[in-house]
Amino acid sequence: MIYKDGELLCTTHRGAGPLACGYTAESAVQYEGLRRLLKIIPANNPTPCRVSIFTDSLSLLTALETGPLTVTGPILRLLWNLILQVQRRKARIQLQFIFGHCGVVKNEKSDTEAKKDAELPQRTDTWITDIIAYAKRMLKVKEEDEPPPSHRLKITGSWDPTKDNPELTREEETALARFRTGASHRYGWLLQKIQTHMPPGCRWFNHQQINMPAPVIPPS
Repeated sequence: MIYKDGELLCTTHRGAGPLACGYTAESAVQYEGLRRLLKIIPANNPTPCRVSIFTDSLSLLTALETGPLTVTGPILRLLWNLILQVQRRKARIQLQFIFGHCGVVKNEKSDTEAKKDAELPQRTDTWITDIIAYAKRMLKVKEEDEPPPSHRLKITGSWDPTKDNPELTREEETALARFRTGASHRYGWLLQKIQTHMPPGCRWFNHQQINMPAPVIPPS
């Protein structure tokens, strides 16, 4: 949106691509705005003027801060070429950062107009940085969807709960699991685990007869 003495002159719209991030969209908006500004300011402007460019993209301002001689990105070179062309028409350009979504009237209007750009055809070149950022987002989502392996997955091969006795409470299941694995919430791993060949039933509560060898009494 281009204003002159508080009066709206024109509004530009352009699609930034299907994978465009905030930095790409802000760069495309600045590019279209500077191109439209060259059509407003006469080529042989006799009177010096001042142009203030307001944006809520701090990353774009940081990238432009390096200057026209050290930029590496193609869009930054295009932006600096347009800035220098505007300056040749006796225009003094000031880049100003403003906080977005904090009640600034003209910024809120610009955000409303920017949402209309998403409905435009996005048939434009896709930046390599946008492709890389999209790939990173997809990998991040995949990592978050896949939970890290746990003891239950390693033992049972699935994430399904192993509870098969509805009469046991959660505390009782935890206690039995600690006895079975030889772990203690107070002392860590116990020194001697319960032997795996022992029957799963508790010897104190099942009523089966356990044949224990008779103690050997040494002769006196």
